[in-house]
Amino acid sequence: MGAEDAAAAARQKVVLDYTMKMELEKAKQGGVIAKDGGAGLIIQENNKGSRVGVSLDPAYVNALKQNPIAVLFNDPDVNPFVRDVGAARTVVQQDAKQRVKLEEDLNQISGQLTTIRDMQNVVADAYSPGTFFTGVKNEYLVPILPNAIVRPDLNKAQVTNTLKNGFSDLSRGRASQDGRLTNQQEKWLRDNDEAISKPDGLLQNPELAAKTLKTKETSLLNEWYSTATKLGIFDRDRVLSTPPTGTRNDPFNISADPGEQQRMYTFLANTFNTVPNPNTVVHVRMPNGKVQQYTASQLQGQVK
Repeated sequence: MGAEDAAAAARQKVVLDYTMKMELEKAKQGGVIAKDGGAGLIIQENNKGSRVGVSLDPAYVNALKQNPIAVLFNDPDVNPFVRDVGAARTVVQQDAKQRVKLEEDLNQISGQLTTIRDMQNVVADAYSPGTFFTGVKNEYLVPILPNAIVRPDLNKAQVTNTLKNGFSDLSRGRASQDGRLTNQQEKWLRDNDEAISKPDGLLQNPELAAKTLKTKETSLLNEWYSTATKLGIFDRDRVLSTPPTGTRNDPFNISADPGEQQRMYTFLANTFNTVPNPNTVVHVRMPNGKVQQYTASQLQGQVK
């Protein structure tokens, strides 16, 4: 996390601590003994010490819902890679110590996401100019193929070492924030991390590099959302799938459904509207199964 992000997090904590004190005082004036239940939870007790209710500090909830990570999950109608799978089935954690631990997990995941994005930047910079396009709106890393070559002046040993350090930072983080993994989850994590642990591979195949890092990033984003749901921030279970890279081998899929089709075209237009070269090619699989090329400027024309 950069200095600006750390400063913003510190300011946010001061504000949240203040609003929590205000909420506790308000409850006290209402004749209820209120206690800080950790991570925005307010526990109400009667004068005998029995719990009579719980609530969440609105300022705390609002702050997390405005987090850029949360925004990615906000509207499945806007982001075609978000699935809403129904009402949240997670039981909201009400133990103060566990809530503080979950809050720490959110910060840890945010740090891991910063590491992944730093690794994406290192990989993008390792190739010749024009190999990658990074979308500003959705922080998208897209390999522009063919003719992708590693820069001849690249200090490969230094880049490889940087990527290895990044992988070490990720692996030091707990694989599961609550420390409990199923065998299947452990396998998924091993599969996702295998390519990242071999930096040489990321410098030989830009398509693999983009997909591997995006897959790991998506996994962390889902973990962040799931953890926030355990804190009671969200009441819907939503899952983000890893978007395609947009290459011929990994094209975007255009649905036959008119509504879904338009959402995808809008997403693509918004993602690629900052590409420096309007003739940059993005591959999409049409409803008939054929893979078709669109330039960035043509995608703009698909949005009605």
